[in-house]
Amino acid sequence: MTGLTLIGISAAFLVYSQRQSVDVSGWRALLLGLPLAIALVSAASLAVRKNRGLIMGAGALVVSLILASVVLLFPTLRDEVSLKSLSLEAAAALRPGEKIGFYLKKEFAPVFYAEGRVLCEPKRGTTFYALHQAMLASALESEPSLIVITTTNWVQGLEADPRFSTEFIAAQGDALALRVALKK
Repeated sequence: MTGLTLIGISAAFLVYSQRQSVDVSGWRALLLGLPLAIALVSAASLAVRKNRGLIMGAGALVVSLILASVVLLFPTLRDEVSLKSLSLEAAAALRPGEKIGFYLKKEFAPVFYAEGRVLCEPKRGTTFYALHQAMLASALESEPSLIVITTTNWVQGLEADPRFSTEFIAAQGDALALRVALKK
């Protein structure tokens, strides 16, 4: 069972890596196959009753999975988890005096990448985070426009609201940046 579990974990890592479209050119292909090779050697050690080989192989498998995950998967998953590219595009699109705000999605990457050009709430001293369209409209009474970070499921409501004009800036996954202003 232990040998099959090690092989199963290694095979699952290979399948997951392929689904994430991991770049496996050159030495990276060796790193991708290393956990499975270690698992097969460990299972073979168990088959010839070399328990010490299995124990060492299981430890080496864990280390190789961690190493391969960091080297191969981290660059791919970083873009899914962090909104760095969206934040950089939103920051680049900022007009003079314009700031970034949040609508039903609070994300900290834009705070960093916009170099302080994020709307803050004076009463709470935190970044502006609108929970409904009335809050956004209220903030826009003192701002000519905002680049708003939100998710795709809230865009239709913003675009349908007769108070707002919207302009698409950028998207990353289900998150996007819109320039929102009050209609005159």
